[in-house]
Amino acid sequence: MKLSIVVPFYNELRTLPTVIDRLLAVDFTSLGITTEILFVNDGSTDNSHTLLDPLPRGDCHLITHPVNRGKGAAVKTGLEAATGDILCIQDADLEYHPADLPALIQPILDGEFDVVYGNRFKGSAAGLYYTHRIANRLLNTTVNLLFNRYLADVYTGYKVFTRAAFAGLHLTARTFTVEMELTAHFLRRGLVIYEVPISYRARTYAQGKKIHFKDGFLAVGAALRYRFAPPAGTVALAEVGSAGPETKLDLDQPGTDQARTRSL
Repeated sequence: MKLSIVVPFYNELRTLPTVIDRLLAVDFTSLGITTEILFVNDGSTDNSHTLLDPLPRGDCHLITHPVNRGKGAAVKTGLEAATGDILCIQDADLEYHPADLPALIQPILDGEFDVVYGNRFKGSAAGLYYTHRIANRLLNTTVNLLFNRYLADVYTGYKVFTRAAFAGLHLTARTFTVEMELTAHFLRRGLVIYEVPISYRARTYAQGKKIHFKDGFLAVGAALRYRFAPPAGTVALAEVGSAGPETKLDLDQPGTDQARTRSL
């Protein structure tokens, strides 16, 4: 069993080193799985990509967007390049701690669920703006009504799911609404989303937080759009050892025999 961790980042020079260290510190082998970590540089201008040259470990890969395309586009790039049986998304802003990942993965390994979300409000949501808390409640209510399901944290950044659960989705969102597109896809397929408490530490706008209150309104619009949209077209997932048709793959870069960098 293989786990693919997609780490989209844009100008995270301050936080990315800690995220890398925390990811590498998690003992996924104790779960009986191998890993690949796909860092997607979404056109950063602060040289944060240099933190991955050379790559810190053999299962780490770097994919680069020449220009900023948005979080949704970075997530799409990473997920479509992933070769694992289990897929997950790890933000690079220190709000989500990789130490929580084993608890999110375990229900999938046990064969109980295909989709697991990290729930900030059942765990700890330290530093969360009150306006963001209200926006999350309204969004949760909207989604639950639209899909006749109950989720306590729809817009969580910690989503873990099987390759089979993701299959058939061609992501179109370019912004934070990718969170809603994924959720709508799972719910429309009739999949049960299991929520696990996580520790969450919100950063401030002064620290570089990128999501704003207006994104809540965009999320509601996205929920309506994805609820009633026709079924999404299929997407070709990468085969193991394949860079996929949209990627340019450079192997064996100077200075390291483990580098695997793609430019899109």
